[in-house]
Amino acid sequence: KYQMTDISAALLLDSMREFKEIKKKRNKIHDLYVQKLNNQKNIEILKNKDKKVKPVIWLTTVITKYKDYLQKNLRKKLIETNQVHFRNDRYSIFKEFCRNKKFPNMDLIEKKYLVIPTHTKMNNTDAIKVAENIKNILSKK
Repeated sequence: KYQMTDISAALLLDSMREFKEIKKKRNKIHDLYVQKLNNQKNIEILKNKDKKVKPVIWLTTVITKYKDYLQKNLRKKLIETNQVHFRNDRYSIFKEFCRNKKFPNMDLIEKKYLVIPTHTKMNNTDAIKVAENIKNILSKK
């Protein structure tokens, strides 16, 4: 149970006024990535496969066997990328629950996924630039 303070509630209400615009902007950036990187060699972009829903994109995740190479070369171009999900067994709080457990799906994806910029300070031109840089970098592989 969480009871928010009046200040938290006021901040939330104010944020909700911007929600539709934030959703629209992030989804557009993600859609541009899908459009520009779809069917590219050496990279797959995770996308919504359920046509009944339109999610709010907060991350754009790509899968590539050249993750470290791509990340290093994007960083040289001042394009920040990251990894945000780590295996639960790496956190001490979960150790007792994960002891002697296997995580084959996470083992497969952990070394291949990367989160690319999808934030509200970006514009469409920025997203296209990121996608073009990704294509150029991976074309050398």
